[in-house]
Amino acid sequence: MRKQFFSMVDSLLPRAVALIPYQGGLLLLKLIFEFGLGVEVWNRNSTRNGSFILGVSDLDITLVHDGRLSVEFIHSLLKTLKKIMPFLGEANLYQVNHLPIVLSRMNSFELMRDPELSSKFRQKKNFSLGERFVFIQRMLFSDAHSLKNNPLYRQLKWRNHFKFINYDFKGELIDFISVVNVLKELCQDNPRLCQSIDQWSENIFKDGLDIYRTDLGEGFGILAPHCKLWFHNLEDVSYLKNLKPLELEILLAQIDWEICGIYAQKFHLPEKQSLEHLRMLIQVQALALNLESEQKLISELTLLFEGDFLT
Repeated sequence: MRKQFFSMVDSLLPRAVALIPYQGGLLLLKLIFEFGLGVEVWNRNSTRNGSFILGVSDLDITLVHDGRLSVEFIHSLLKTLKKIMPFLGEANLYQVNHLPIVLSRMNSFELMRDPELSSKFRQKKNFSLGERFVFIQRMLFSDAHSLKNNPLYRQLKWRNHFKFINYDFKGELIDFISVVNVLKELCQDNPRLCQSIDQWSENIFKDGLDIYRTDLGEGFGILAPHCKLWFHNLEDVSYLKNLKPLELEILLAQIDWEICGIYAQKFHLPEKQSLEHLRMLIQVQALALNLESEQKLISELTLLFEGDFLT
């Protein structure tokens, strides 16, 4: 009922008027962080690109600091502000001298959702098929339940996603099944990826699903390397060494997505668990690619996370 009410109100208001509460929240954040603490802050995602729904969408933000303030202090302040502004959504935190590394690995289409962050990194990247696939797949994995249960409220968001990747959606209604079909198209109907997409689609809405232990097919290690228990059997090594070119491209794009996501959220993620997860991804990439890429990745992660990745 709440979503229906706010969706109706949102449809009656000009975009500029519906944006006012979010602008007010952003102004308060700027007063505290930029003018008070010297930390840059801005909005991103739906309130930036106009695909928000008043009262339903959150105010997602990006913060960039110079390293003088502890991430623990920034996190504590954000938790306090969340009590004042319940619509305050996901906060991504970056240290300014880390941006060249982080943004060189960030998915190009995810970066488009944060144009101000994109403007701080001038190097141009060529969009890859792997990045297109991973962007839509990650958006679907995070939005599956809402898209299936309330597709009418997700139209603006999904049309914007397709616009980012320059995909011309022909149907009138974007729903869960139609996005699943787009995903298969984006992986060029790769048999084992499509099989795993179907198995994930059949299982994701089941109560009590253990996504780490449910058999979701051979392709699931490529779709979600962060959800696979790697090296629990001897077949994983040969699996990684024999990926097809597009499968390898998608796997590497998935690993980059994980690195950027963990980095931006590291201020409230368990440190030990995050470092172990990243070490596993280093092994996965090294087997799928080469030793040189492993050394480069270790060097970058050591700087970004100040952890020992050589152990």
